[in-house]
Amino acid sequence: MTGQGPHSASSKAQPAGMRILDKLRDDGRITASTYESLYHQARRSGEPVQEAILDGSVMSEADLLKFIAGLYRTRFVSTERLAKADLDRELLTLVPRKLAERLFICPILYDKQAQLLSIVVTDLEEDLAKQVQLFTNVREVRPYIARPASIRAAIRKHYGGDPQAFLGIAGAVLPSSPTDVIDRHDGGGLSLGSLGIGRGPADALELDGLGGGLSSGFGGPSTTLEAPRAAKKAPPRVAALDLGRLEMPTYDAPKNDLGSLVETAAVLVSLIEQTRAELRGHSAMVARICMRAAERLSMSETEKAELRLAACLHDLGKHATYHLTAFNVSRFDGHRMQAEKTWEAPLKLFEPANLSAGVRAILESLHERWDGKGFPHKRAGKDIPMGARVLAIAETYADLIANPKNPYRRTLTRQEALDVIRQLAGQLFDPSLLDVLRLAAGTEGSLSGAVRQRVLIVDPDAAEATVLELRFADQGWDAAVATDRQDAVRLIGAERFDLVISEVDLGSEDGFSLAPVLRASPKSKEAALVYLTSRADRDSVNKGFAAGAADYLQKPTAPEVVVAKASQIVEVNSRKKAAAGLSGSLKDMGLPEVVQVLGQGRKSGQLRVSSGNNSGEMHFDAGNIVHALYGKHRAGDAFYAMLLLKDGDFAFDPNVKTTERSLNASTESLLLEGMRRIDEGLIGD
Repeated sequence: MTGQGPHSASSKAQPAGMRILDKLRDDGRITASTYESLYHQARRSGEPVQEAILDGSVMSEADLLKFIAGLYRTRFVSTERLAKADLDRELLTLVPRKLAERLFICPILYDKQAQLLSIVVTDLEEDLAKQVQLFTNVREVRPYIARPASIRAAIRKHYGGDPQAFLGIAGAVLPSSPTDVIDRHDGGGLSLGSLGIGRGPADALELDGLGGGLSSGFGGPSTTLEAPRAAKKAPPRVAALDLGRLEMPTYDAPKNDLGSLVETAAVLVSLIEQTRAELRGHSAMVARICMRAAERLSMSETEKAELRLAACLHDLGKHATYHLTAFNVSRFDGHRMQAEKTWEAPLKLFEPANLSAGVRAILESLHERWDGKGFPHKRAGKDIPMGARVLAIAETYADLIANPKNPYRRTLTRQEALDVIRQLAGQLFDPSLLDVLRLAAGTEGSLSGAVRQRVLIVDPDAAEATVLELRFADQGWDAAVATDRQDAVRLIGAERFDLVISEVDLGSEDGFSLAPVLRASPKSKEAALVYLTSRADRDSVNKGFAAGAADYLQKPTAPEVVVAKASQIVEVNSRKKAAAGLSGSLKDMGLPEVVQVLGQGRKSGQLRVSSGNNSGEMHFDAGNIVHALYGKHRAGDAFYAMLLLKDGDFAFDPNVKTTERSLNASTESLLLEGMRRIDEGLIGD
C-alpha cells in the first residue's frame, strides 16, 4: 500500500516524514482512518508528520523515536537529552547556523581525533550526512534521529543562546545546574556525556532500534543502547559553556527577525527584478558592494545586516520611468521630483515588518547629500548615517557600470565610474568612502573575462534558480539564469561561463542535450557541467556522466552545498588548464584593479607594466606584493609611481619567481596608501 493515499498526487504538497507515516500504516501500527487524519493534520499545520503523531497522542515520543530509528537503522536522542545538552562553540563553528537551518539538523558531538561528527536529524530520506560531510570536510558524519520540534529548539538554544527554547515541548526538562552538559575527554573533542550515546546503561539512549550493540565510533568500546533505568547516574560535573551572542536568526524566527528579513527580502527582490530588463540583479549587486564596504569599515554584524536589508529594499515601490540613484536625482529635476514623492515607499511597504531603527534611518537618508543639499531632512556630512552614505555611493556605482540607461546612456568601465564618483565626492558622497569603494567594488563591472567566475543556472523553476543565483552571488560569482533550453542555448553561444548547472527536465528536450551545445561553444567550451535535478534514477545518472558532467546532484540539495561543490569543480578545472597569464590594456583595466585581482586570487608571479618608454614590474607571492621596480624607483616608491599610469599595457607571468623581498605590507594596505598619496598629491608624474 506504500505510495497510495491522498499524498500521492503531488510530491511537492507532501508533509515531511511521509515515509514514517506510510510505514506505520503498512505495519499495522495505525489504522487507515488515523493515517488520513494525521496526514491532513500535518498538511494543515505545515509541520512534519512526527509532530502530528505526537500532538494527537497516537504514540509517545519514546515509542515514535524508537520506531523511526529502527526504520533507518540508527539511534535516537530524546527531547530531554537535547534540552540538557550544552555544546561547544567550536562545534557550532564547524556547522554554521545557516547550514543547520537549511538542512534542519543540529550538531551534537565531534571527535577531533577520529574526525567524526554526530548530528541529529528528523529522518534520513535525504542524504544529509553526505551534504554535511562535504561542507565540513570531516571524515565521517553520523546521523541520529530526534523530534523535529526538539531540533528546532536545539538550534535556537545553541546558536541563538535562548535558554528557554525548549519550554512548551513535552518531555523537555531544562537543566537546573551546570552538570547537565556534554563533558570533554582528554583527546580534545566532545565525548558522549549526558546525551547518552556512550558509557553505560545509565547514560544509554532509550533504544537503538537494532536490537544489538553498536560501536560508539569514538575510539571507545562497543556500547549497547538500552531502555532507561529508574535510577540514573548524575553526569560528570563540568562548567557550562558560554555560547555568546550570535546575530543569526532563529529557525522559527518572528516576523521582525533581522536575519530572516534579509534572506527573505533578497530572494523576493531578485524575483521581482527578473522583469526589470537592464536593472535585473541591480539590488543584489548593490548589496554585494555594500557588504564588501562594510567589512572594510569594520561594521558590526547588526550594522551589516541592516545595511544589506536596506540595499535589498531601497528600490521597492519606486516604479517610475527613472532610476532614482543619488547621482541621477542630483542631476535631473524630473528625477528629483519623482524621488521626493517616492522616497518613503520601501518604508511604507515594509511597515508591517517592523523594520529596525537602523534600517529605517538608512532608507530615509538615501537622498541626503554630503553638502547638505539633499532631502528630506537636509542632513550633511557625518550627520548622515554611515549605512546611507555607503548605500548611496554603491547604488550610483552599480547603476553606472551595469545600466545602459544611466545618464551617460552607456555602461561605463569600472575606472570611468570611479572617476565620475570621485568628481562628486564632497558634494554628493562622503570623500572618505572613495578608497573603500575602489576596493569594495572588487571586480564588479570589470571588462576582463578572467576576473570573476561565471555560472549559468538552467532551471524552469524560477524561485529555485533565484535562490541558487543569490548564493553564488554572495560568494562573488557572476550568475546568469535561463528558465528553458532555448534561452540556455542562446546564453551559452553569446557569453563565457566557467560552469553550467542544469536541471534535466527542460520540456521537449532534456538537459542532457545541452552538453554538445556547451562543447561547441567558442566561449564556454571549457566550462564544467553539473546536473542538479529531481530525476535520480540510475539511467539518468549514468546518462549525465556519459554526457561529460562533472557531478550529478539530486534535489533538494542545500544551495550552500551546491556552491561549495561548484567552487571545487571549477578550481580543479583551473588547475588542469595550462598556466596562462593575465594581460591587457590599462585603459580597459586600471592597474589598481589588476593588483586587486591578483591579490584576491592569491597569485604568485611577475606583473610587467609598460607605458611609453617606461616599464616596471611587481612580484607577487601568494597574493602579496613582495618586490617592485619602476625606472629609478624601488619597493614602495616604485609601486606608488606605477599606480599613476593610465595608458599602457600589463602582462602577468605566473612562471617568473623572485627571491628579492623589498616589501612586506599587505596588498590591500599598499593600495590604500597609494590612493591616499594620489589624493593628497604626494605622488607626481
